Amino acid sequence: MSFREKSAWISLISILLVSGFFFMHVPWTLTPSSSLALVHALLLCVIALVVIEVVAHIVVAIRAPEDAHAPKDERERLIALKAFARRTTCMWSARSSRSIRSTSAQLAWRWATSSCSLSSSGRS
Repeated sequence: MSFREKSAWISLISILLVSGFFFMHVPWTLTPSSSLALVHALLLCVIALVVIEVVAHIVVAIRAPEDAHAPKDERERLIALKAFARRTTCMWSARSSRSIRSTSAQLAWRWATSSCSLSSSGRS
């Protein structure tokens, strides 16, 4: 198993463990007093996730240092290119929808303010 595959497994398992721990201990009835405890628990889980990931990656890199510095093979490069293409498509579609939403919101705001100013000026 390559270092990148081990890294993916480490990430998957650590995320599942930490998120499982968090959701088992999250207060399900949120009150103003429990929201601070929720933020505290979330912060601890994020710190735990970072520590688990770093320690596990260090252990894997120490056990096989030549594998940790190996260049990407053809399959890994192809996967990275496909991921980049999908990410770029998603990013541009999100930006387009956000600009459409902001433009329509600006137009609605202008229409609302102009109709209010017209109606208020007509009453004077």
